This record gives sequence, C-alpha cells and structure tokens, in this order.
Amino acid sequence: MFTGLIEEVGKLQEVVKNGKGYRIKVQCNKVLEDIKIGASISTNGICLTVVEYGDNYYKADIMDVTAKLTGIHSITPGSLINLERALLPTDRLGGHILQGHVDCGGRVERITYGDNLFLLEISVPSEYVKYIVSKGSIGVNGISLTVAEISGNIFTLSIIPETLRETNLKELKEGDIVTVECDIIGKYVEKLMVQADDTKEKGITEEFLKKYDF
Repeated sequence: MFTGLIEEVGKLQEVVKNGKGYRIKVQCNKVLEDIKIGASISTNGICLTVVEYGDNYYKADIMDVTAKLTGIHSITPGSLINLERALLPTDRLGGHILQGHVDCGGRVERITYGDNLFLLEISVPSEYVKYIVSKGSIGVNGISLTVAEISGNIFTLSIIPETLRETNLKELKEGDIVTVECDIIGKYVEKLMVQADDTKEKGITEEFLKKYDF
C-alpha cells in the first residue's frame, strides 16, 4: 500500500522483453535505503516487486497485460519515473490510500500553464468515470492528487508548483499516457450497494412464500 507522496524521481535505464512480460531497470538512490528482494516499490503508480538491485538501481518484472494497460514498456529510456516505497504502519497517510493496481491509462488532452498554475486535463475510458468525483482523490503516475473538476470522461487537475518540481509531471506533453488509479473506497461502496440490491426482496412472490414455508 502507498500514499501517493513521491519519495524520489528515478530514471528509467532499460526495458527488456522477458518471456510474457518485460524487465525494467530504474536508476535511483533514496528508495534503495532499506531495499531487499521482494520489496514493493510504486513505479509510476504501478506496484512492482524488486527482483534485483545494486548500488544505484533496481530491476522489476512487468507482466504483458500490465505493460499494455499502463504503457510503461513504451517509455523511452532516460525518462523520469515517480517512485515510492510501501507504506509503514507508523507513517503518516499524507496522501490517500493507493494500492499500485492501475485501473487504466489516461491520455493527457490539454496542458495549461500560467503564474503558479499548471492544469492537466486527462481523459479516461468511460467505464471509470463513475469512480471520479470533483474534489475527490485520484492517483496519476503514482501521485495522490485532487480532482478539480470533471466533464464527461475528462477530469482536470490543478497542480501546485511543489508537486510539479518533485515529480515527473513536468515532463508531460499533450498526447502522453499516464497511469490512473481510482479511489478504492468508491469501488468498495459500489460493490456493497450492488450486493444489497441483489439480495433485496422484491415484494411478496411465490419464491418468498416458499422460502418462509408458506
């Protein structure tokens, strides 16, 4: 589990085809401080397991389905990658709960710059719109962000200068693909409501009477 507060911006060194997936190598420093094989690192919002590491890098495997969903296998070596280690029980939850289970790839439709202003407009597949609400939380490239507004299948993010400086959002261009993880709480609420509807009695029916031995 992660908070969406980026600890370090690493650099993608290589992407190599590896069986039914890919193996990536990420150059970094801070997230290696207490690293071990099997550790989880949020890599541009994707929860990946460390399979190898050295003095200034780690390697992780990505299944083909995840690569296609997120587009991480097509990122150019040398690109900046947002990194965060898994949350400790004693840490403050400064962002919001992120699992590193990306829902979809979002497309950067428009970028607006201004004085202390950086607006991102991102489109997502229509089936994910129901999980995105104005002033709600969303994970984009592993960053915990607040939705400024949503219109149709496009949501807008207002990025503060600190977040822009400390993440890879500053590299984005219109047309780029970002990872999107919707708030897990909304998904649980939806499932509970669907289950409640499925079990609700639909008035007095023959099935209802038989159930209660009438």
